[in-house]
Amino acid sequence: MSVWKETKGACAADGHLTVDLDGGTAEAWRQCADVLYASRERTSAEAEALAVQTLLHYPGCLLTLVRHEGGGCWAAVRTADWTVTLPVPDTSPRRCCACVASLLYPAVVRALSHRHTRQAAAAEPPAEPRRPC
Repeated sequence: MSVWKETKGACAADGHLTVDLDGGTAEAWRQCADVLYASRERTSAEAEALAVQTLLHYPGCLLTLVRHEGGGCWAAVRTADWTVTLPVPDTSPRRCCACVASLLYPAVVRALSHRHTRQAAAAEPPAEPRRPC
């Protein structure tokens, strides 16, 4: 079931909180957000830098999207070891970053969960001790 509730730049959708950095939303909402996006257009370089800086400033945030003048967004994703940025092409209206964020967030969570599960399985000792040859 898809649920979308929006209040002054903050919206909850399918179990995650998405907040607009440019929407005048209170800092408390930003601190709690799973996804932060910026709806105001910036240059491509500014958008990429802001996407990364936002992840550094808000440690609870997993995904940021910042709109750039070319009609798309720069996305930044937090992983356990690093931050990944990538351009997201788009020709949608101004609120595209919120929609793209809602679509990307579940995929990012699944990918990171799968990666974590593989790493945990590799780190666990075998069920039986190894027998010498």
